[in-house]
Amino acid sequence: MYIFRKFPAFRTATALFILALLPIAAFGSGLKDIDFGIAGSVRAIQTGDSAVDLLVDGQGRILVGGNRYDSGSSEVFLRRFNPAGSPDPAFGRGGSSVFRVEGSSLEISDLVMLTDGKIVAVGKAVNADGSSDLLIIRFLSSGAPDPSFGSSGIVLIDLAKHEALTSSVETGDGKLLAAGGIDDNGVSAIVLRLDENGQPDASFGVRGTASYRFPHGTSFDIEFASDVEILTDGTIYAGGDWEFMLDGRRQMGSYIVPFSPNGIPGGIQATPFVPKVPEDCGASFDGTVLPNGEFIYVSRQGGINRFHDGSQVFAMPDGRIVAAGGCLGGYLKVYDGVDHHVIGTVRGMRVVRAAPLSGGRIAVLTRQGDLAVLKGVTSQGTRQQNFNDDDKADLAVYRESEGTLYVNDGVGGVSAFAIGRGAAKILPEPALFDSSIDGIVRDKVGIWSAGPKGGLSGFSLASASGDIYFSHQSGQAGDIPFAGDFDGDGAIDTGYFRPSNGTWYRKAHLAFTGFADPVQWGAVGDRPVPADYDGDGITDHAVFRPSNGTWWIKRSSDSTHFAAQFGVLGDIPLTGDFDADGKADLTVYRPSEGNWYQLLTSEGFRVVNFGLASDLPVPADYDGDGRFDIAVYRQGTWYLLQSSEGFKAFQWGTGGDVPVTARYDQ
Repeated sequence: MYIFRKFPAFRTATALFILALLPIAAFGSGLKDIDFGIAGSVRAIQTGDSAVDLLVDGQGRILVGGNRYDSGSSEVFLRRFNPAGSPDPAFGRGGSSVFRVEGSSLEISDLVMLTDGKIVAVGKAVNADGSSDLLIIRFLSSGAPDPSFGSSGIVLIDLAKHEALTSSVETGDGKLLAAGGIDDNGVSAIVLRLDENGQPDASFGVRGTASYRFPHGTSFDIEFASDVEILTDGTIYAGGDWEFMLDGRRQMGSYIVPFSPNGIPGGIQATPFVPKVPEDCGASFDGTVLPNGEFIYVSRQGGINRFHDGSQVFAMPDGRIVAAGGCLGGYLKVYDGVDHHVIGTVRGMRVVRAAPLSGGRIAVLTRQGDLAVLKGVTSQGTRQQNFNDDDKADLAVYRESEGTLYVNDGVGGVSAFAIGRGAAKILPEPALFDSSIDGIVRDKVGIWSAGPKGGLSGFSLASASGDIYFSHQSGQAGDIPFAGDFDGDGAIDTGYFRPSNGTWYRKAHLAFTGFADPVQWGAVGDRPVPADYDGDGITDHAVFRPSNGTWWIKRSSDSTHFAAQFGVLGDIPLTGDFDADGKADLTVYRPSEGNWYQLLTSEGFRVVNFGLASDLPVPADYDGDGRFDIAVYRQGTWYLLQSSEGFKAFQWGTGGDVPVTARYDQ
């Protein structure tokens, strides 16, 4: 299926008139839902608080709960916010509820919203002698302890000296399952089942508790089970993380202990494990059961696919899958519900918990204690220069005379990468690469090096110190290097486009000696403009034909082809999502006029006059609002027309420096 559309080469006078009519909203909004709280967020956590979970009830109210620490003791807090972000006065006192027990320090690890609107918190109660008891608290929807549950809303169970509950789930018949562990001269994973009144269910396990004692415990550092799920056949999964030595190297992995519906443990199941490295952090195993019955999980060594280390995973009503938190520095990733490829990513917010809202929105809690609502995520398939792994593009220049890449994050952070001379192209993000040997490679900069007479001689990954992690030889004179996620696995693929025959040569994994099957998409003289034009999170093969200003796009979502005449000879094609809808927009910069002509997928045609004939266009999202900004580089100065923060100018670079951007058309 081919779709061909033709647009005129608009004149400057018309362009300036249209710009004057553009609504202010065309330059605003972004990932956050600005109708929530103040510009999309509210402060949810106070000093001394530690949040553990985020829930949404049937009325769209958002609940945050956790522990409040004071003078070596802790108590439980819950706060509820109305759908618009204000504290809910009908909950507790002014929107907040606190639960404490004299003589004990309460620490919860998980919350669950029951079908009747009541709230259950599970964790442990630490006694004065250092021992602990299993803790379950049930609250009414008003935030008050439920007097019909246990003893005035609380249940304490003593099975060993050291014990804790970490996760809970409601059963189909209104009972409660809770999982955790005990340490009694050896670690055991436990699952207990309580009836509606908080009494142990005698038909489950032994007097309401099922357990699995790990063999060879001295060889493993075993964490308590951190998640419990009920599969469609009634099997109960309790899972957690462990570490162990293998072939003289520290390994980390996860385990799953299956229990029958009546609490009989089965044989332990081990998920894939990987070598532990210093960057590993304390994300915990978490799983969920999809509507189709599939069980998926995230953990320290991987998750839905092995490109996400997470601490939470859940399904959206529309089938998308969200993974949040964990070892990737607070990422939130959205996956396709069918083949689990990465659709989009939220980075710089430092997300620790998330929950689904109506309309496809997502509530998130950040490490800084902010509660925000997201109405969209940044596409994984459209690249920009982003070396410090937040949601804002960085100012980066390559100084060939020194062989150094200089990066400024715009807020005072400066770094230099000694990558050597002769770089033909520098990948604009130290994203995730798949080495197929060591698994995921992070914090490396990809470099295409120039060979004799301008030919490409090789690709390498280098650290900030200039040490080369990986390299391979490929390419010939005239080839144009590119990067993007062309297979939707969350890792960045590299390769080169050959203008002499319109063919794309791509390496799916760094350690492969060969390339993926070549893709013939283009003609002699075309320029590559890869980006995500259909909003599925995957980079599309696309070219711009300078001779007639035509864009030819091969959609990854449905394999259809799209062609549009948008531009004239001499225009510079540019990629980016300028209207924050997850799709790259057709954009050209016309140096002879200093005009930007754009066909935005959500907001239609616009043209902006910004730049001189000698300027280099460097569009990217510099203010982190989800929209690419119009920007130019002029002999060491960056001029930005930001969609949220307006005009700014930065001096970063000198004459002769080359700005590093995600332009692959040259």
